[in-house]
Amino acid sequence: MSDRWRRSFTADLKRKILKKHKRRRTRSPKGNAEEKYISLRTGFSPRKRFDEVFDMMVSTHLRDEYVNNAQFNALLALTGKIEAVRHQMFWKATRADMQRYFQFAEQQRYDKKFKLSRREAGTRWLTGKQPKKIDYKRPQSFEAKQTSQYYPKVGSSTGKIKTKIIGAKRVDKAFADMMKAIFSIGDGMANIPNVKVTRTFK
Repeated sequence: MSDRWRRSFTADLKRKILKKHKRRRTRSPKGNAEEKYISLRTGFSPRKRFDEVFDMMVSTHLRDEYVNNAQFNALLALTGKIEAVRHQMFWKATRADMQRYFQFAEQQRYDKKFKLSRREAGTRWLTGKQPKKIDYKRPQSFEAKQTSQYYPKVGSSTGKIKTKIIGAKRVDKAFADMMKAIFSIGDGMANIPNVKVTRTFK
């Protein structure tokens, strides 16, 4: 077998393997790539928009690869505590009712109460929109022209999307401490003889 024939055979084999495994390039990215594309186009656009496209961008920024998980968990926990307070319920300032409140607050978290993903729940709460699922549909204005030679490249969003949540843990802890203090009102007075203490609040 000559070296020339061997080189030709090897080159032909490589071409066949690459052709078989090569991903077909399309003008529209799919899945995660589409989310990132929408987010980048929204962020870099000179037009400031706060519609559903803005929520798509915020949701992308709350992906696990960008967000601090401890801060994000605290933010979701805070949604439950606030939702629990909004309910028209009577509570007794007792340790049992305090435990009941925090259990109820966990059930009222946006992701659990409205059956949303963590990202959708965090996004809807932050933007004040109706708590519903996000449909990642690219707006018509983001479509490339048919004459454009644009094709998305793998890894093109690397380093362009960053997220920083500040203060969520601190606020969640402060809110929890405030609720504990409210439930503890009158703890000392309850032990004073001849003093009647009623500790019910709404």
